[in-house]
Amino acid sequence: MIKGRGKMKDYKDLKVWLKAFNVALNVMKTMDRVSRKSDVIKIIMGQVIRSSTSVCANIAEGYGSDTNREFAHYLGIAFKSALETDNWIQVLKGYIKKETDKFSEIEQQNLESIKMLISLKKKVGKSARERRFESKNN
Repeated sequence: MIKGRGKMKDYKDLKVWLKAFNVALNVMKTMDRVSRKSDVIKIIMGQVIRSSTSVCANIAEGYGSDTNREFAHYLGIAFKSALETDNWIQVLKGYIKKETDKFSEIEQQNLESIKMLISLKKKVGKSARERRFESKNN
């Protein structure tokens, strides 16, 4: 499946993209409920939204790569953004006590996406020099 399209038609078929996408949606929905009275909260909210949406965006962008090596590179960027998201969630959990349960739920989902990214990056990295999306006849 990694060498070519196989049964996957696009990035939305990747379980790791779906997990990261759901984390980003959950972050945005939660941020809509959080009070925006403080400038500090506004800044942190912007950071967590940017980092969480960056995860699924980099998976999608990397899926279109010509080589597995390039795809692995984008997965690495997505991994770093997921770690940044975890950092901001820790900050929010410490700063906004009333939403700790919701932030903990997002944290757990994000940790699952991190594990999935690590696994997929290892799998893709094993065949890093192979071209993607070529027909077997070329």
